[in-house]
Amino acid sequence: MITTILLSFLIVFNDPPIAPAQLFRSEEGLQVLLPDWILNDEEVLEQFKSGLTNTFILKLSIRARNGASFQGAARIEIRYELWDEVFLINILEGDGKRTTHNIPNLKAFRQWWKASAFTILPPPSSQYATNARITLDFIPFSQSEQNHARAWLTDSNRGNIQNNGEQASQVTNIFQTIMATSIQSKPIWSHRWNVTLSGNKM
Repeated sequence: MITTILLSFLIVFNDPPIAPAQLFRSEEGLQVLLPDWILNDEEVLEQFKSGLTNTFILKLSIRARNGASFQGAARIEIRYELWDEVFLINILEGDGKRTTHNIPNLKAFRQWWKASAFTILPPPSSQYATNARITLDFIPFSQSEQNHARAWLTDSNRGNIQNNGEQASQVTNIFQTIMATSIQSKPIWSHRWNVTLSGNKM
């Protein structure tokens, strides 16, 4: 019994630290790289098997050098198409950029995830201070929630973002859009990291 307890303690004590998210400056603004261990999470993998859209909400809180507070967000929708066995991905980044990807299998999906940097706040990145907080929520959607969120997101972006030429207002509108479409959904889990802004991609 004592030996079992000691072995369990050693296993826990010797576990490697969980890699955090990375925040860095680029020409696109402030970008985040998410750690690949997230895709080994059992709850995440089980949700992918459901065939419904699952969503990662990526949020950033940071101050400018003048003391002003900034919040940014990105939304990553992922659905595993059971029949075709492909990952369908829709992304809305913090600068308003939208991208879609069709990825053929889990191995390719892991490679894409590891290499993907998500823009949270637009340039100039030099205006931001070095300390920030990153939050990642994982939200499972039902089919009805998925349809409602997509309709809301499309209408909101058409009415608010495209007709607003000021960068600060655009960032605020994007952040509010991403948060409003997920506010009624409870995350399965959340991870938070206090990070230091680096000068380039690590």
